[in-house]
Amino acid sequence: MLKSNADWKYNQKKCTIDDCNKPIWANSLCKYHHTIYKATENSKDIRQNRIGTLVKRKEALIKRSGIKKNLNKPAPFADFGFQNQMEMFITIWRESNKKSELSKRDLQKFYGTDFWYNCFAHILAKATYPRWKLNRDNIMLLHPEEHTIVDIGLVADQIAYEEIHKCSFFVFFDKQTELKKAYGRF
Repeated sequence: MLKSNADWKYNQKKCTIDDCNKPIWANSLCKYHHTIYKATENSKDIRQNRIGTLVKRKEALIKRSGIKKNLNKPAPFADFGFQNQMEMFITIWRESNKKSELSKRDLQKFYGTDFWYNCFAHILAKATYPRWKLNRDNIMLLHPEEHTIVDIGLVADQIAYEEIHKCSFFVFFDKQTELKKAYGRF
């Protein structure tokens, strides 16, 4: 006889699906696998073998997660020689003069801080233009304040910054227009 509810949980039978330790719901399956079995019970893609595990046939597409991997789909970005953004940022930093391309303000003081990553502005947004996420031509070295103004600032913020630092945001936006045309041809 079981002494407590905790003992009852440990002595419960487990789902017959490999690597599933959930308790049985019905037909020797946990609630999750039973739901799948019921949904595909009449399907030709899935059958139940003698020991109660679900067996997939070639065309069956049953996954535990909602993410579908399409192996035939090309990578979302082209190969520009970098594995990740950090590798690209370090390469650009080493080859640069460590000054903002807009205002020529010194960026050296940001190295080693959390603001260092803000010195690298994607000219074409990563979400909108994912293939050029790792394209070094799509990166412009900017002061973190300039990067913020470009991303979420108002035109009034741009004008005020231009007057104080004697620079022009047209450098950024002209390059953005140029890259949009090149992206369309890519």
